[in-house]
Amino acid sequence: MKNLLTLAILFVFQLTFAQNTLTDYFIINTDRIEVEISKIDGKYKIKLSKGESFKEFYLSNSVGNFNDFKIEFRTKVYEKLLGLPIDTNNANHDAFALKRVNEEAESIYYSFMMNIRVLDNLNYKPKTGDLKVNKVIPVYIDIEKMASLIKDKLESDAENEFKIKLQTIDSIVNSNYTKGLEEIIKISKQIYLPKFEKIINSADTDQLKLSKTKTLTSNLLAEDDEFKNSLRQYVEFYKEQYTKLDKLVPFSYYVVDNVEFEFSRGFLEIIKVKGHFKCEDDTKYNCDLIPSFLKESVSIIFTNKYGIGFTSRNNYKKFHNISLHINQSEKDYKEENMQTLAKELKLYNDTLREKLLIKMDDLINYDFYSNKLTRDFSPMDQMVRVDGGSKLTLTKEETRKILEAEVYSDFEGFEADAPNGLLQIELSKHFNINTRRHDPSKYIKWLIDGYGWLQYAEIAGGITKLEDKERRLHPERLDTELSLDSISTIIDSKRYTTPIKLLNYSTWNIGQDINLLLIDNPDLKHQFHINGGFRFHKTAIQDSIKTFGSEILKPKEYSVSFWTFYPEIKMHLLPEERYGFYAMWRPKYVHLSSDKIEFRSLADPVTGFRRRLSNWNNEFEFKGYLNVGSRGQLFLRWRFTHEMGYSANNFSQIQLGYSFFILSRNDNATNSK
Repeated sequence: MKNLLTLAILFVFQLTFAQNTLTDYFIINTDRIEVEISKIDGKYKIKLSKGESFKEFYLSNSVGNFNDFKIEFRTKVYEKLLGLPIDTNNANHDAFALKRVNEEAESIYYSFMMNIRVLDNLNYKPKTGDLKVNKVIPVYIDIEKMASLIKDKLESDAENEFKIKLQTIDSIVNSNYTKGLEEIIKISKQIYLPKFEKIINSADTDQLKLSKTKTLTSNLLAEDDEFKNSLRQYVEFYKEQYTKLDKLVPFSYYVVDNVEFEFSRGFLEIIKVKGHFKCEDDTKYNCDLIPSFLKESVSIIFTNKYGIGFTSRNNYKKFHNISLHINQSEKDYKEENMQTLAKELKLYNDTLREKLLIKMDDLINYDFYSNKLTRDFSPMDQMVRVDGGSKLTLTKEETRKILEAEVYSDFEGFEADAPNGLLQIELSKHFNINTRRHDPSKYIKWLIDGYGWLQYAEIAGGITKLEDKERRLHPERLDTELSLDSISTIIDSKRYTTPIKLLNYSTWNIGQDINLLLIDNPDLKHQFHINGGFRFHKTAIQDSIKTFGSEILKPKEYSVSFWTFYPEIKMHLLPEERYGFYAMWRPKYVHLSSDKIEFRSLADPVTGFRRRLSNWNNEFEFKGYLNVGSRGQLFLRWRFTHEMGYSANNFSQIQLGYSFFILSRNDNATNSK
């Protein structure tokens, strides 16, 4: 076991601090030539050494053909390091050494070609897509608010349209009355003038009908009371039809200066858009409705309310449903606008600030790359800035950052009788599933900014005990005499323990968590998760029965398997990127998958009474972490687990650890010969 512990530590150390370097050596005559191949700034460096002397040459991303490599290799080794002439007529020419150099050149070249992925794959960052930000986009407003803002304009447009239709009727009456009767009726219905239809459908002669129609038209053109009543009806109809066009209508144009994007775990958590209204001319784009202190390139910032899913094709398709709202504006007040300032401030605070919005679909275009077997097109966790009208190619994280591990020590394990592992290792991997968030009901918007279902899954496992101290659980032994007949008896020997002890002595586990509900509250700096999960565990057992082995009696040792199933309620506090905090509760059900041992509560040492045992256990966890650059994070974790209904049966863990990417390395390390 001690050897296993040593190997585990060396393995983690090697993975963490190893250079991306290929090394080899060969011997010519009595000289040892060492070969070191590494990748620096996109180029492959070939370093050849003999003792303290060395020569180097570089290859680009394209390794090139063998002949070029052999000539360069032969020059550096045969001529420079060995100091031998290439000329066959020279007395010092060494044909054997030259042959060996050529053979090694071929061997190293093709070995390098076979192992080049070792140098490249850990640094490989697959491209996910091109993120383009548009330069000029529309700003939208609720159509009812827009109708109230342009009420005078709508009424003026309605009145003009009413008069045009009335003049059309007058033109038909005076030019071709008989053939235009149907058109007159049609137009008169549109502008709420039913008298035209009554006259045309009456039993009067055509001459009398024409006379009455002309009289009615003349009175309407003179804007009599009937004209005013019909106009009022038409204006209301016109405004009503306008509000039925769509829920949102364009208000003006917005020039995008730049956009800041924060990507995290498949979500666009923060998007900050900075720009200004396109208002060089008050006669265009409703600029007459925009307050004077927001004109002349005054910056207006739009932001999102909650994280926006950014992993799937469906996420990008739904961008038209995602709105960004005004967060703040850099108001530019001018003295000459003092007379209208109060009115403009009321307009901005009551209407524009809350109702103006821009659409994600107008703001960006994400041209995702169709890489082989790729279904998650989200980029790596990062913050980027893109100017309006520009684009940026996004990538995944390097291969070295795919697997993350946590190595920690449990302070409780320093106690002599505590089974807690002194050194423990956990590995986990996060997978996005349904990265779509929704707006909450209006009744709970004060509490929730956004929510989503089945957002992610996590596969996790760990080795919870490496050292030999208190490694194995000693179950309770209970022997019962059973009579077979009046003469013969046998001993029925059973082994008992509790779910708490099985958990405490667990040596390794593996399982999965899946998110059921995630509630996102960026303004309250936290996320609330409801998850479900399971784990498969192994616990090492040492029985009190002795068995023969190596000519001596030794305790019987074996392992038992069990499962845990649980819901998980987790709160994640997110104050800033450097540190954070988790609080979790997991009620765990323990299911034993072995017939070698049974669950039974502990007997009272005085009375022998055994209380009722529960397979359910409460686990509480508090974890704080501190990010230490791009390499990983330090964390402190406290766990407390107790049997439901009997909290005295418990154990706790106090763990200090470090999480890191398993395949990561120390870029500042050197490995020169």
